[in-house]
Amino acid sequence: MIEKMKKVSVLVKSSELIPSLNHLRKSGVMHISESGTARSEAVDREEQQLAMIDRVIAAVPVKSQKVPTETLSTFTAELTDSQIGMHDVMSFCREIDFLLTQRKEYHDRIEELRQTAAKLEAWGDFSPKDLEFLHDNGVSLLPAEIPQKDLVHIHNSFDFIILKKKKKQALAVFFNTREDELPSSSRLLRIPDMGLSEIDKEIRLIENHISTITARLEAESSALPLVHDVRRIIASDLQIKRIQENMHSDGPVSWLTGFIPAANISDFKKTARTNAWGLLIEDPDASDPVPTKMKNNWVVRMIQPVFNLLGTVPGYKEYDVSMFFLMFFTVFVAMIIGDAGYGVIFLAAAAALHIKTRKASELIRLIYVLSISTIIWGTITGTWFGSSSIASLPFLKQLVIPQITSFPELFAVSNQEVSETVMYICFILGIIQLSLACIINFIRQIPELRAVSQIGSLSLLIGLYTLTLNLVLSKAFPQWGLYAIIAGLAIIVFFGAQEKGKGFFSGLLRGLAGLFTTFLDSIGSFSNIISYIRLFAVGMSSVAIASSFNNIAAGIPGGFALAAALLVLLIGHGLNIVMGLLSVIVHGVRLNMLEFSGQLGMEWSGTEYSPVSEYRSRYFKGFYENM
Repeated sequence: MIEKMKKVSVLVKSSELIPSLNHLRKSGVMHISESGTARSEAVDREEQQLAMIDRVIAAVPVKSQKVPTETLSTFTAELTDSQIGMHDVMSFCREIDFLLTQRKEYHDRIEELRQTAAKLEAWGDFSPKDLEFLHDNGVSLLPAEIPQKDLVHIHNSFDFIILKKKKKQALAVFFNTREDELPSSSRLLRIPDMGLSEIDKEIRLIENHISTITARLEAESSALPLVHDVRRIIASDLQIKRIQENMHSDGPVSWLTGFIPAANISDFKKTARTNAWGLLIEDPDASDPVPTKMKNNWVVRMIQPVFNLLGTVPGYKEYDVSMFFLMFFTVFVAMIIGDAGYGVIFLAAAAALHIKTRKASELIRLIYVLSISTIIWGTITGTWFGSSSIASLPFLKQLVIPQITSFPELFAVSNQEVSETVMYICFILGIIQLSLACIINFIRQIPELRAVSQIGSLSLLIGLYTLTLNLVLSKAFPQWGLYAIIAGLAIIVFFGAQEKGKGFFSGLLRGLAGLFTTFLDSIGSFSNIISYIRLFAVGMSSVAIASSFNNIAAGIPGGFALAAALLVLLIGHGLNIVMGLLSVIVHGVRLNMLEFSGQLGMEWSGTEYSPVSEYRSRYFKGFYENM
């Protein structure tokens, strides 16, 4: 669920501003939406430090998450923990950042040299110093590329030799000739500082320098824990500086406004009394940028990694659909992946990750649930690595539901019958999920009159559902289905635009004015129901791809070709698994984020609750005490 928030303004003595902000940080419950634009040199400096540290973190490869502190890095090899200060870490970061800048300059120089070499390649290898020597001794050489047709006209006017002819152009060297004397069609070769052999030697030398820098970066991987720790310290201090600079002030009093979960208000009042703060606590206004704090049980929290991946947060006034998202997402993943064999692979991966980390994180628990659901769906459809041979095994065959099997030929049912049944299941899932959205909206909008419009939306969906079954599966379209569509549209028009505190007829007029929009929305509802057929299409294609690779491997002769057959199976099923995972993102997530959330009217416009909090350093005590 989404926790209720309170808007809190804190008044402090301007003379005690810094201590008050530190106590506010220690309380760790107040979310402050920074809206000011004031900046100082201190803020700019720390932002630059963070940017530098981020460059270092991105460049230094991670080798191990568990490195003994006594061997954290080559730069700390001779120091004990008590001897390492933040100043040492920052000096290390500046050194690494300098090396990164140097490496970039080296890469730029190599690119410049290669471009020069590409221009010289047609002319061959020569020493620019030799040309300079000849020029100093009265012999001027001018290399130029000139159209062959123009050579005829200048043959008797200049002394030159032709080095090479290519297509319609000629590479020629003119003796004791000025640039302005040559035809305008000629292109002069600007003599570089080095020839091809010298350029090649210079590139190899620079590449050695780059290799040395890269080796140094790899050697410093164990320093990352210290670097990350310093980054968190600076980020925490920067947060306080930004708040300080954008606080409101009037003489001896300064104040700021933020948001605190209602459940933490009581403890925060005690903190305020202890520090002699003034408090103004009120409910947030509709225009306030209230953050969203989710509070769910350990089961529902499993879906949080998906939200983190998508970067989505529901708005404070929106719905927490975590539980429903998890329920339907689990079913969608099972139908999209659709293969019990793949489910076993995912289950093994989750178990291996669980053993390695020794912790059942939200992601690991989610993979457990998704893999088990995939195994169940794959088992009842008889899909094991897309193989009909495995599906025909007596024990596994008994677990299959023939009406939805991936191999109808094993159960004396037709492909059409299976396809229609699975599509029927998809549409049932669709109408259940979309109807659930209408029910949620109805409950949330009560006792407002516009809540009745959700009954109209539900009636419209059910009528469109029967129409979908008629158009796609050729099922009879009941007369009550047409009545449900008409009644749903009428109810939406009558009640959809009703507003609290305004008359019924004014709402009716607004509904009639938006009749065309309502009609377009009804078409959108129809397409939403149809959209659920993607579960059938993607699942069927996954089985077809797996079966195709199985057939290719089976067609390869035995003997020495067995390795090739195994390679085909490995690549084919690996590719199919990757495509299945992508389909989960594209289709499984879409049905929840677009169709279901759209029916709910959600925009996912929230800001995650992120309170100002104290970071307790693992390696350093306090902020900047060693700087």
